[in-house]
Amino acid sequence: MAKLNASERLVTHHSLTIDTKFRTKAPQEVKAQCICPVPEMYMLAPLIVKQKGLVHSYDSGNIVVTLQDVQLYPLLPDNSPTHIVLLINSVDKNGSTTVVKNINTNERVEIQPKYEQGEGYEVSTYVVISLNGNKRTYDMICTSTPGVSTARLNSFLDKILFEVAKDNEDLFTAKHPTNVISATSKKEVKIRYKPIFEFTGMLDKELFNKISQKGLSDVILVKDQFGTINAPDVNSPYIPTESTLKLLPNHGDNVIGWIKNVASHFNKKMNGGYDKLKVKFQDPETNKPRQVDFKTSNINLNNLEKTFIKKSIIDNFNSRLKDSYVKIELEFVVKMIDLM
Repeated sequence: MAKLNASERLVTHHSLTIDTKFRTKAPQEVKAQCICPVPEMYMLAPLIVKQKGLVHSYDSGNIVVTLQDVQLYPLLPDNSPTHIVLLINSVDKNGSTTVVKNINTNERVEIQPKYEQGEGYEVSTYVVISLNGNKRTYDMICTSTPGVSTARLNSFLDKILFEVAKDNEDLFTAKHPTNVISATSKKEVKIRYKPIFEFTGMLDKELFNKISQKGLSDVILVKDQFGTINAPDVNSPYIPTESTLKLLPNHGDNVIGWIKNVASHFNKKMNGGYDKLKVKFQDPETNKPRQVDFKTSNINLNNLEKTFIKKSIIDNFNSRLKDSYVKIELEFVVKMIDLM
């Protein structure tokens, strides 16, 4: 089933921040004193390359994600690499039957993977990360692929980093702050940790400036209602299903920050316990009204991407594109780096 365009790819722009997370169980006061150095990308990159072939499953095994290929770029003897490129393949065993139709003969051919034998539809995601960053943060660009959300991509990259930490415990082990000795091994207890990635979508400044100039038109908070309202002289009680609160969108220049603050504030029970946030604005491209719905408990990157995050198109390839690849195609890499 062809899920992607044969002549172009949509890419999204992000910044990626490296942080660390504990693997060893320890009291919070111990963690607070422990120093876990944050590695730099140029140090992580060759360790990530060694994880080529890593496989991880999602959705009870129906989605299988593989680090199909990974390499440093450029691979030149006289030049240090400037980027790391990952080819991440995802196999979906839940896809419906594909129908191929010949428009000249009206003949149809059905194609269905043998799911019981482990077959599924495969798509590729290209990820390019700069090795030169600032304050633990690096530029990243990736192709947008159906079925591979930003959250899942982040999760899989963190899985890669977990394996990196397991394979290189000497690099990701910190000294216990109180020099505790293990009762069983009689050795000093060490604190194991792992690096993690945090994605932040890069703002499409041109689109954002247009939206900021026109402003948001409506901001509505919604929460589900449970219960009944009894009224005199009425046989059946009234049954409300939801309650809304409409806000004046006085966001100033920081629209995204304002949206996040509204969601965080009104999600709390003491402030109304609102579950959903509906944001309406005039699309500067089409001049038509648009609405974006968020959960107040999770203003996630995927929803923001659809509205505010910078996106680009890469096209003019030398041949028709495929849904998935076995090896990294240099043409993708060059076009993506040109946009960073």
